[in-house]
Amino acid sequence: MYKTSILKQNIAIAAIAYFNFIMISIIISITISFS
Repeated sequence: MYKTSILKQNIAIAAIAYFNFIMISIIISITISFS
Protein backbone atom coordinates (compact mmCIF):
# COMPACT_ATOMS: atom_id res chain seq x y z
CA MET A 1 0.00 0.00 0.00
CA TYR A 2 2.74 2.44 0.99
CA LYS A 3 4.93 1.56 -2.00
CA THR A 4 2.07 2.05 -4.47
CA SER A 5 1.32 5.51 -3.05
CA ILE A 6 4.99 6.49 -3.53
CA LEU A 7 4.85 5.15 -7.10
CA LYS A 8 1.70 7.16 -7.85
CA GLN A 9 3.34 10.26 -6.36
CA ASN A 10 6.44 9.74 -8.54
CA ILE A 11 4.26 9.31 -11.64
CA ALA A 12 2.38 12.52 -10.80
CA ILE A 13 5.65 14.44 -10.31
CA ALA A 14 7.03 13.06 -13.59
CA ALA A 15 3.82 13.98 -15.43
CA ILE A 16 3.90 17.54 -14.06
CA ALA A 17 7.59 17.92 -14.96
CA TYR A 18 6.92 16.58 -18.50
CA PHE A 19 3.95 18.94 -18.92
CA ASN A 20 6.07 21.90 -17.74
CA PHE A 21 8.80 20.90 -20.23
CA ILE A 22 6.26 20.87 -23.10
CA MET A 23 4.83 24.26 -22.05
CA ILE A 24 8.33 25.80 -21.87
CA SER A 25 9.18 24.36 -25.31
CA ILE A 26 5.99 25.86 -26.80
CA ILE A 27 6.66 29.26 -25.19
CA ILE A 28 10.27 29.26 -26.47
CA SER A 29 9.19 28.34 -30.01
CA ILE A 30 6.52 31.08 -29.99
CA THR A 31 9.05 33.61 -28.67
CA ILE A 32 11.57 32.66 -31.39
CA SER A 33 8.96 32.86 -34.16
CA PHE A 34 7.80 36.34 -33.05
CA SER A 35 11.27 37.80 -32.47
